[in-house]
Order: sequence, then C-alpha cells, then structure tokens
Amino acid sequence: MNVKIEYEIGIKLGIALGFIVVVIGIIRYTTGMIFNEDQRLSYLYWVIFFIANLVAVLLLKNLSENRFLLIHVLKVGMIIGLISSFMYLIYLIILNYMINPELSDQLLEVSKQKLLNGNLELTTNQIKELNMKKKSSNPIVRGTIYMFISTILGIIYSGIGGVILKVKRNNK
Repeated sequence: MNVKIEYEIGIKLGIALGFIVVVIGIIRYTTGMIFNEDQRLSYLYWVIFFIANLVAVLLLKNLSENRFLLIHVLKVGMIIGLISSFMYLIYLIILNYMINPELSDQLLEVSKQKLLNGNLELTTNQIKELNMKKKSSNPIVRGTIYMFISTILGIIYSGIGGVILKVKRNNK
C-alpha cells in the first residue's frame, strides 16, 4: 500500500466532514439553536462522523488488503478528526472574533437566565457552574477541546471499524 493513500483518504474525508460541521454550526447560529442549547444537529454530526470513519476504513481495506494494519486504520481516523475539527476551530474563531464578538457573552447571559429560572439570585453551585462555562467560553479553548475529542473519537471509531473488518476477514 502506498503510504500516501492513508493521508489521501483522511484528508478528503476530513475536509468533507469539516464542511459538514461548519454548515451545521452556521445553521445552529442563524436559526438560534445555539441560544436554546439545541444539540440535535450536533448529534447528527457525530453519527455522520462515525459513518465517515467506517467508510474510511472500508476504503483503506479495499485499496490495500495485504497491508490492512491497525496502525494505518488508526492514522486515517486521527487525520479525519484533526482536519474536520481544525476547520471547525477556524469557523469558531471567525464567528466569535469577526462576525459576532459578543457571542460568548450572549451565550453566558442565556445560561445565566436559565439558571435563574425565575429566582432573584443564583445559588453557590449555579455560580460555580456559570464560572465554569465562562472559563470554557473562549472559542479557542472550546475549539482546542473539540479538536482533542474529535481526534480521539476518530481513532476510536476507525479502530472499531478496523477490528470489525479484521474479524470478518479472519472468519471467512
């Protein structure tokens, strides 16, 4: 197997997923889903992400059956996770620093209002929760955490796909 094939598959699917996650982010922002903490489209993305990793493993297996090794499978998943999440990080930076610089403050205010829920003041636990949200509201911090999670999930998902295909091949 040409070593470049792993990168080619990972880059192409990573870019495709990057576009999907950015479009989902745009939809969530423009429809106000982001302010309602509506995560339905995010859940849909993670299903697509899982399927894309399985497709990547299948492509890798079909293109080079003789060198279908777990290390190559994991590398493809890692590349997919890194590239797609990096594109999302760029989107977050553009959204939060250029399009709507007050977005983090707006989201914190929405969270505060939900925590208040008709009360005049917040409890100690609610204040701690709000402070935690404030610390993680920086788009670069959020994007970096997202990159880490996407990379780990890409490795895990592709690993699962690789093991399943390896077991199927051994059972034949």
